[in-house]
Amino acid sequence: MDVSNIKSGAEIKKGEISIIRKLGEGYGGVVYLAHDEIRNQNVAIKFLKKTEKNHELWIKRFKREYKKQLIGKEFSNIAEIYQFGRFHGSLYFTSEYVSDAN
Repeated sequence: MDVSNIKSGAEIKKGEISIIRKLGEGYGGVVYLAHDEIRNQNVAIKFLKKTEKNHELWIKRFKREYKKQLIGKEFSNIAEIYQFGRFHGSLYFTSEYVSDAN
């Protein structure tokens, strides 16, 4: 599945996380606004795109980013990480959603 085109309402984790809308996209990843039913709040969900070139390198970078956010969560300017997983073979992690209005 191409994570660049996940439709609004799609369930990422059945009964737990559903997509609201796309927030942004770069070469290696895509970020969506989603709703977490367990936490009853909106979250950001970042997917690693499947790339043909240097995919193992991208996986390492993605995991490093996830770990950096986990380590830095005690700082007030770092979004809290909630979970890490796979969706149709693509890695993702969910984190606190901080709108630009805040």
